Amino acid sequence: SDLSNMASSQYARAPDQLPPHIDATKSSVAYGVGALPKINAELKTGDLVTKQRALCSLCDLVRNPEHVKNSVDAGVLVSLRDLLAHEDDTVRLKSTEVFFHISSHALGRRAIVDQGCLVPLAKACADKGLNIRVNAHGALERSTQYPSSGAGALVDNKIVQFLVDKIATDDDAVKEIALDTLYNVLRVDVAAALFAKAIPALVVLLAGPPSIARKSARNISSISFDPVGKLEAVTCGAVPPLVELLGNGATRAAAAGALMSIMITREGKSAAIAVDTPKALMAALADPDEAVKINVVKAITTLSEHPAAREAFQAALPALQELTSSKGKGADPDAVARFAGQAIASITWKP
Repeated sequence: SDLSNMASSQYARAPDQLPPHIDATKSSVAYGVGALPKINAELKTGDLVTKQRALCSLCDLVRNPEHVKNSVDAGVLVSLRDLLAHEDDTVRLKSTEVFFHISSHALGRRAIVDQGCLVPLAKACADKGLNIRVNAHGALERSTQYPSSGAGALVDNKIVQFLVDKIATDDDAVKEIALDTLYNVLRVDVAAALFAKAIPALVVLLAGPPSIARKSARNISSISFDPVGKLEAVTCGAVPPLVELLGNGATRAAAAGALMSIMITREGKSAAIAVDTPKALMAALADPDEAVKINVVKAITTLSEHPAAREAFQAALPALQELTSSKGKGADPDAVARFAGQAIASITWKP
């Protein structure tokens, strides 16, 4: 019996299927501090399957903030940076996914900028794969969030023009993220966006889906803080579509904010009067949202400096008077009442 057992074991075969607790798509991760150096070595190997498995394991690991720091210390970002242009679709997809997870942490964002990953990420934003582009744009957007130095680095590396091109031509999912990235850039440098002809592209997007139109209006508002931006917004025909967006609750606050910025100039006021903006602003006063009310009331105050608008806004005085006794729920509960008082003073001013 013992001999027969030994004989049968001599010819035992390994099972065709791996045990259920083993994932064939991932590397066998080393214990503790040895995990990331081992994965980093596998990322540099010439074997494609090993590289793919390492990336799949890394995607799981970097969801933990502790492993983000270890990844940076192990030099993983440099290896990933080189893989962004790899010929294999899965390698590029998983590489951008890791960057996306790493960029969710301040330490990771700083490392992405410091280790020269922004330009390769920007190139990955032009990849043929939509999911790859979405991941790369997501990492780029997170890396430019204030107070990161990523926004300034995008300007220094002349990537703003590329961003403007993407918001004009790419898939809607990419456009939304690129608009957020452009907004981050505008916080540090408006001139680069003006040079890249961002306003004409943004005006076109005002006719897009509400989420894209809202972000486009927000960007126009930021650009219009610059005197050149205000004038260009009028010249490019931003006012009529912005007034139309006042009729949509999803875009109303951003549209009112953009109009408020544009209408500071004489040209902006004239363009607004030409499309009956006072009527649209008075209708928007009924919106219950506090942020909308603040932007609409401030826009009314700005436009009421024009004699024709001041006369039209006489009809808004009862509604504005009612707002002077309102209490908000935000950090500044008296904001609506205070701005309503300023609007009334502007409308009732006599030369």
